[in-house]
Amino acid sequence: MYGPLIIRKVGNSLTVTISDIAKDLGLGEGGKLFAMRTPRGVELTPYYRVLKRLSIQRGTSCANISMP
Repeated sequence: MYGPLIIRKVGNSLTVTISDIAKDLGLGEGGKLFAMRTPRGVELTPYYRVLKRLSIQRGTSCANISMP
């Protein structure tokens, strides 16, 4: 488990640094990370197909996400 994420303001945006998580997922600069709201909160995955399957299984939506 990772520690709490700190939300910071950068310009007009809010940001969260996830360097350790991105490294564990094999992501680097320019990589894509998809977020899906679930009953337990938010799930992050670098895999669109997994996200699509989970959204169908859980009856949630990933409609605003386009295929990479």
